[in-house]
Amino acid sequence: MIALITLGAGYVLITYVNVMIVRFLSPSIGKSKAVTIKYLFSLVAYLSLAFVVFSVLKLNLEGLLVGSAFTGIVLGLAAQTV
Repeated sequence: MIALITLGAGYVLITYVNVMIVRFLSPSIGKSKAVTIKYLFSLVAYLSLAFVVFSVLKLNLEGLLVGSAFTGIVLGLAAQTV
């Protein structure tokens, strides 16, 4: 139950902050840059929310994080040109 409340409150908060980012930054830096910042914030915020919800549910994600980091390193090295 607590995980659902956390998920719902996090979603509402992230949506509110996204609206505020576009509303306050658009006049000063332009709409396209404000939308880019909104998307970057959303990415970080939703990933953080997912980790919080998994923590509330007491799920261990250490193996998943280590595996994804290793995969990212391998793909990054493989994508380089010689």
